[in-house]
Amino acid sequence: MQTRDVLLPSLSFFQPRPEARISKSGDGKLRAEIAGDHLAPLCEGHFPDFAVVPGAHLFAAMYDFVVSCGAETEQPGPFVPVSCVFRGLARPTRDLRLDLSSSPDALTVTAFQDGADWIARGRVESRTRQMMECESPATIAVAIGMDGRAAVSSLAHRPPALLLECALGDDTRGRACFRATSLSHWSWPQLMDAAAQAAGLVAKRQLPDTKGILVVVAYDQVELADMNTPIERTLSQCPIELRVRMVRTIRNLLQLEVLGVQCLPMADQPLLRLKVTLAPLPTESRT
Repeated sequence: MQTRDVLLPSLSFFQPRPEARISKSGDGKLRAEIAGDHLAPLCEGHFPDFAVVPGAHLFAAMYDFVVSCGAETEQPGPFVPVSCVFRGLARPTRDLRLDLSSSPDALTVTAFQDGADWIARGRVESRTRQMMECESPATIAVAIGMDGRAAVSSLAHRPPALLLECALGDDTRGRACFRATSLSHWSWPQLMDAAAQAAGLVAKRQLPDTKGILVVVAYDQVELADMNTPIERTLSQCPIELRVRMVRTIRNLLQLEVLGVQCLPMADQPLLRLKVTLAPLPTESRT
């Protein structure tokens, strides 16, 4: 195949719009390369003192890579993002390489940066996107014990990467609730990043001895609404709430479940449902 440059549609809200160069490696694998200067806009305000590419945006680049390859993957499509694990940090000053491998039930994209060790691995499946069931409304039952905006300001992010407006309290199902920032356009990687931010606040609230920066080490069991439906056109008009509960802790890993809903009159329309696993960032990883 000939080398070609493609835009990454899931990240089209960044300027300049990130793009990838797709080719085949010597062993016949499909490969995408993204220059470091195309990653830099993705990091604005995200850990300003320690710039890293948000995991949700890296996952979105993997997904767009799969979609852009289409028939070359030998999978019929349509494609849905399912999970992504991270064992390293993608830095905006370094070029990124994505390698695609295929199995009968899924496509796997592995990310590399600076050497042979992989830093992230995403799973994309070829199947129809399932509609998520609407929840019965869950009202806010417990008011928070501090100013809602102050709770969010404790995050190590700043606009435009800060995607939460305020904490609302706990709902009748025992989940912590947050209102997302009002944006003129929401994309699914932004929703996932907002979910991770909300999960981080809940983890630190429930485990106050947790110190330092928490980073995403996995997104799992991802369910997303079809963002190409009229849902997208109304996101700027109706607030989005994120509802979070702690699932379990295993050593230094913290797993939380997040439901994102668009708050419409008389209905709670699910936009995403996923599990986020967080871990403290090792001090040596900042170098």
